[in-house]
Amino acid sequence: MSQFFRFSAIACLLLLTACPTQFGGLPLIPTRAFLPSKSIPPADVGAYGLVALRAKPTPANTARLNMLCVAFIKSLPSRYSLPVGMPVTQEMITIWPIDDPKQVRPEEENCGYLLEHYDLYGGQSAIADASIQGKNLSGRGPYLIGWSPSNSRYISDAVVLVVDMSDFETQDSFDEALMFWQRKIVEDPSLWASGFSVTKIRLAMRDFADRYGTSILKAVRLGAD
Repeated sequence: MSQFFRFSAIACLLLLTACPTQFGGLPLIPTRAFLPSKSIPPADVGAYGLVALRAKPTPANTARLNMLCVAFIKSLPSRYSLPVGMPVTQEMITIWPIDDPKQVRPEEENCGYLLEHYDLYGGQSAIADASIQGKNLSGRGPYLIGWSPSNSRYISDAVVLVVDMSDFETQDSFDEALMFWQRKIVEDPSLWASGFSVTKIRLAMRDFADRYGTSILKAVRLGAD
């Protein structure tokens, strides 16, 4: 990839209002990945989010967590669908922690398997780290937790973005949370390419609430929230 093309791609990310969200002529798309906790975050990734559970599914909550899994798969395309050669530094990957990702094939993604093999340390450690950064994550979850840049996870006063789905009970509510994550966060690099923009994310929240409902206003936490 030429230096000019690299500069142009980065410029489009930082000046989103001035040029389309494109990479090599193709749309810059959100991605999902299945990774063990030891591989989170992927090396050199620009920013990432993570589906965090407090515990593995039980008979009492399997149906509810299955709704989250379905929304995750249906809302975010696999990172393997990205154009060849796209730098990982320009990705915002949303991760489902799993103990054996080699067994997850894109054409055979199954929520039963993904829930049974959820990597619990990956979720619990993310909740613990976000709590250290000042977030009140005392609910039952699940959570979507995001850091940008990726190393900000280990900076005590860094901005961490949390979508708290503790009160969600329906497929529509989980679909809405992932829709917000996809349309208003992941697909808009101006919100995260240089670290989370608290002001822009709050504006995105209000815009989303005006169109789809207000539940997201209660669920999203960032900055000093």
